[in-house]
Parts: sequence; C-alpha cells; structure tokens
Amino acid sequence: MADDHGTHVAGIIAAEKNNGIGGYGINPNASILSIDVFNREMFAYDYTIAEGIYYAIKKKAKVINLSLGGPLSSPVMEAAIKKAKEAGIVIVAAAGNEGSEWKNYPASYEGVISVGAVNKSKVLTTWSSYGVSTDLVAPGDHVYAPIYSYEKKSTFASYSGTSMAAPMVTGTVSLLLSKYPKLKPEQVEYILKKTATDLSTKGFDKKYGYGLVNPSAALSFNMKN
Repeated sequence: MADDHGTHVAGIIAAEKNNGIGGYGINPNASILSIDVFNREMFAYDYTIAEGIYYAIKKKAKVINLSLGGPLSSPVMEAAIKKAKEAGIVIVAAAGNEGSEWKNYPASYEGVISVGAVNKSKVLTTWSSYGVSTDLVAPGDHVYAPIYSYEKKSTFASYSGTSMAAPMVTGTVSLLLSKYPKLKPEQVEYILKKTATDLSTKGFDKKYGYGLVNPSAALSFNMKN
C-alpha cells in the first residue's frame, strides 16, 4: 500500500534523476523492491518483518533497508536477518529515535549496519539513538524527499529520523555494489567504515560510530586494501 514514510525512504535511495518533478536519490539508477510490512498502521510485527526479509531473499535483493525498529529482540526476526546475511545481502537499519544508548532491533543485530542521524551541522541530533552498536551516521534531520499523500498523491515533504539516515547509507551501498558487484556484505561494511568521515574521536566512538558516511570516498576506495 502506498505510504508516506516508505515512499520518503525509497525516494532518498533512488528517486529518478531528471524526472520532470524534482529531486533525485543517492543512486537514481537503483531498482526498488517495495515490501510493505506495516499495512499503513503505526506498528509492524516481528513475523511480518521476517516474512518481508524472506521475500527479499527470494527476489535476490542485494541490499535491504530497514527504516524501522523497536527495543525488543526477536528470535524470529534475528533468524531472518541471519538468512539474509548467509544469502550475501547487505542489511542497513535505522539506529532508533530514542536519543539514548538503548539498543534497537534489528539495528543491533550482528552484521547489520546501524545508522544514527546528524543534522546539517554534522552534529548528532538530540533524538538519534547511539552507542556501541551504531556503525555510521548520515544526514537525517529535515530531509526533503518524495512522499505519497492520500489527498495530493505524489508530493514532497521534510521528515526527520534515523529512518531518513539509513537510506542514505543504503543508497551508498547500492552505488558501491553497482561498481563492484562481487563485494561481500562484510567487505561493503569494511569499506564504509574505512572511508567514513570522523566527526569525533578518530576511529570508532559511541556517539558517531565510525563517522559520517562518505559516498565519494567509498566509491574511490582502493580495492587492493
């Protein structure tokens, strides 16, 4: 079902360039496999999310964006994440909007790239989750992108959240895989972390992870390393 949040996230990743409407995504040539796990409700269930992940595996997706999450771990969801990793799929998830170190799932599962949000000044937003499981940060404050409105149909809006930061990283992943299709998920994560722009302590810190995602640096990374 067409939805504002999902459309906004998809637009950040892959809105078409020169579409005569405006705006384009991080990778305007990416193909979006749209999987609805919310059915226009405020909440989704762990088994619905798991079913969505299994569907993405079946359709041979290269990267899964999960702009969703909650404080409780789920063996059903964790098993689906594990299957996706085994299938060679890169998984990116929103770190959460709790403004604390509380763990958020699926972002906190091993092998999932967890993304926090910074504002236009490259400072962590007051509402972005952070902590040991955060890998990277990306712009997530007042991001202007396409949405679906019931009245206007296609339109644009500014939204804030780690839901908006995650697709910035997902779009970068899709660019990287377009250039180097044989990269394994671990290699993709390694490259993103190595090329991220430090915003605080050199290397990893609990506030910004490995730093701000840097698409151009990731794409020019020396693969011999």
